[in-house]
Amino acid sequence: MAEEIQISKDQSASASASPLNGRVAIVTGGSRGIGRAIAVHLHYLGAKVVINYASSRTQADQLAVELNAAAAEHRAIAVRGDVSDRDQVKHLFVDQWASR
Repeated sequence: MAEEIQISKDQSASASASPLNGRVAIVTGGSRGIGRAIAVHLHYLGAKVVINYASSRTQADQLAVELNAAAAEHRAIAVRGDVSDRDQVKHLFVDQWASR
């Protein structure tokens, strides 16, 4: 059973003064488990979060929606990618936030 992580607007609002504000964090396996918890925490600290997933699209998309709803600005996106493929890794780093 997946543990649900609560995300509040108050938590996200306090992130504006954090050292990760304006930084981008790519969390592989970010749609569930430990990766999900890490994505939530990095978002809480002010980072823009790329939630990388291989097969759990619904969970990754839902997490991005939850994180964005808790923030004043959209700072989370879900991106499918195989981190063992160089071109897909480049896509994670270069193409995603540059186009937003």
